[in-house]
Amino acid sequence: MSSPDGDRERILATVTDIVSAEFSVPGEQLDPATVLLRTEGGESVKLMRATARIEDEFGVRILSRQQATWSINDFVDQVLLALASASARRP
Repeated sequence: MSSPDGDRERILATVTDIVSAEFSVPGEQLDPATVLLRTEGGESVKLMRATARIEDEFGVRILSRQQATWSINDFVDQVLLALASASARRP
């Protein structure tokens, strides 16, 4: 079983890769704490596509309407919460 910190690092790397691809910005130029729509290449359509890819990648639904103010770290937190919630519902 992996540790929560290991899970966070893995999810952070994957979310960064997805955002990098959708925003056409090298991953090493993305600060995980910066609001995505304030980054170079940040547009709402790209954010929606990135959100859909993140949901597909992790098999979760991100239900917040506040995504326009989110950073990569916020997406990672939401994925971790959704995965923990799904795990808690399993018998």
